Amino acid sequence: LKRMYRADTPSALHRSVLKMVGVVSVETVSKVTVDTGAGQYEMRIEPEAFLLGERAVESEDFYALYTALMSVFVEKELPREEWEEGEMASADRELLMSITYERNMEGAPKITQKYFAYDETYAAVQVNGRTFFLVSREALMQRERVEDAFSVF
Repeated sequence: LKRMYRADTPSALHRSVLKMVGVVSVETVSKVTVDTGAGQYEMRIEPEAFLLGERAVESEDFYALYTALMSVFVEKELPREEWEEGEMASADRELLMSITYERNMEGAPKITQKYFAYDETYAAVQVNGRTFFLVSREALMQRERVEDAFSVF
């Protein structure tokens, strides 16, 4: 039982935390880059402005899009024999989307989330080179509507 709940294993993490792929406080972010395969989009926070691409937007619109980027939840854990680490992880899978959060605080790490095709139902999610979890492809596809959000502004 003790081994089953080691905090450094994905199983323990999956059971004990919010099942969000990542929670990155907007106050710690200077830039977010979203690559959907069809296009690359940028969100930036500057001292006096919230920017989507080069357009200044209302803070409410910026926060709504930022929240939508984090709205895909972990559905299940990858089988242990499929855990992957490193840059070559998922190299043979189609990259569906990536999101990179660049931070504005010294010592806060850059966070990169990559979503790879897994099967018809799931996408494998890799965070900073580690792949342990699966998310709903359908939910991810809704997130891909980020292109629509950028085109509105």
